[in-house]
Amino acid sequence: MDEALLKPFTEETGVKVNLQTYGNPSSMLSKIKAGQANVDAMLMTDPPLYQGIKDEIWAPLRTKNIPNIDRITTLKPSKVPYDPGDRIHHVPNTYGAYGLVYNTNKVSSEPKSWGDLYTSELQGKLTMSQFTSSVVGTAALDLGYDINKFAKDDSKVKKVWEQVKKQNKYMYQWWDSATTAQQMYTNNSSVAGNFWVGRTRVLNNENNVPVKYTLPENGAVGYASVWAINANIDDPKRYTCERLLNYILADDPSRRLAKIISYAQANKITNPPESYKSIPDRQQPEKVKVWDQSIFQKHQQDWSQKFQQIVRG
Repeated sequence: MDEALLKPFTEETGVKVNLQTYGNPSSMLSKIKAGQANVDAMLMTDPPLYQGIKDEIWAPLRTKNIPNIDRITTLKPSKVPYDPGDRIHHVPNTYGAYGLVYNTNKVSSEPKSWGDLYTSELQGKLTMSQFTSSVVGTAALDLGYDINKFAKDDSKVKKVWEQVKKQNKYMYQWWDSATTAQQMYTNNSSVAGNFWVGRTRVLNNENNVPVKYTLPENGAVGYASVWAINANIDDPKRYTCERLLNYILADDPSRRLAKIISYAQANKITNPPESYKSIPDRQQPEKVKVWDQSIFQKHQQDWSQKFQQIVRG
């Protein structure tokens, strides 16, 4: 990202961007809110964006300063469930899903749905994310439910947990990090499950593992990587941050980014590289199902506890 976006922005505008990495998003939000972090703009996923909007950490964007916001074609900021209210607080950068992944040398027929993974051939050979949003969302989608509506129906909630129990019987191990998942797909302890498209391509290109990433019929749990601006900064810093967000959505920077990462971008790109065109998340964005964070966060703690009980048996 630094080479594709930030350094060229500095060369074009003369504005130096001090890039810092962070660990836990919740901890970073707390530091920003308390004025203990020198952060002007932040790249994050949709859950901390939503939480930060609730806590009034992120500033409403002055879209007149971000004309390239009109280039966004997927996950439009005014339409997504994780940016509540009448004002826009973010611009999306990339997005993706916990897509269905399988080893083409080890799985006899191409799975079209999550249910196609639950076979005697694959019992004890699956791995899926243990993150609650993925666990519950994948089970709900497998049953044909809308992830943002099923929680209102107790009978559907019960069936979702029955589905999680079924999934658990087929697991070799639930993965807790990308590194863990890559190891299991590489050493063939797991030959199918879910993963992210960018990491799947790393397995293909760097580890020579013949795994394929797809979006199943009922879709996959999605996520967005987004930019937002600290509500506690004023002009000219605030305006400069808006210029940065506008630059990130421009055609040339987006094309450069598409050459080095294997994730779909929410804005249109003219003449993208062939490798970018073939990303399933880009080809079928309607199958990427993002959570309404007001619903997910309401149930997150309870759902996490139920999942742990199932795993422990």
